[in-house]
Amino acid sequence: MSNMQRCRKFLDDLSDTFRDKAFDFCTERDWKLSSNDTDIKNPDFGELKKYILSKALSIQKYNKERVIEDYEERCDNC
Repeated sequence: MSNMQRCRKFLDDLSDTFRDKAFDFCTERDWKLSSNDTDIKNPDFGELKKYILSKALSIQKYNKERVIEDYEERCDNC
């Protein structure tokens, strides 16, 4: 499977939010995601995967922190 095929399959399985972030990431790098694209670089699956996983981890950490803060705030009011 080519890098382009791997990237496209990866994008297909992402949520809309992450897919939009991934498309922006690919566009910034001039990566082609279609065989019809010309004069554009081939995508780097490893780099795309690393980027999306780092975004997911950041969101997960943020959400966890918000839950803890909300819990502590409610306990302070008890």
